[in-house]
Amino acid sequence: MRAENGLWYTINGGKNWYHYRSDLPYAPVVDIRLEIQRRRMVIATQGRGAWQAPIAIPGDMNDDGNLDFADINAFVLGLSDPEEYRRQYPNLYPEISGDMNGDGQLDFGDINGFVELLGA
Repeated sequence: MRAENGLWYTINGGKNWYHYRSDLPYAPVVDIRLEIQRRRMVIATQGRGAWQAPIAIPGDMNDDGNLDFADINAFVLGLSDPEEYRRQYPNLYPEISGDMNGDGQLDFGDINGFVELLGA
């Protein structure tokens, strides 16, 4: 969602909203361009320039384009061995696809949200 204070996203139909990426400024977002093939979005802000951010499907930890039970092992790998996760899935951003609580990182605080998303 574009807003006067940055870019926000939800993973539960609008029940909770999270600021998208902590390095994006809290500035009015005036335009967004999605570049699906390059897995990124370009975000134009008022007064703070243009930024790019990776696109990820929340919970898709194995890069197959779906959120399903096949993502569980990759999620656990991302929690237990982040370096190995990055070697196996170099095109993914676990701090985005695995961040279920909106704190900008994949950690144990994301487990309940991941399980909830799988069950939805």
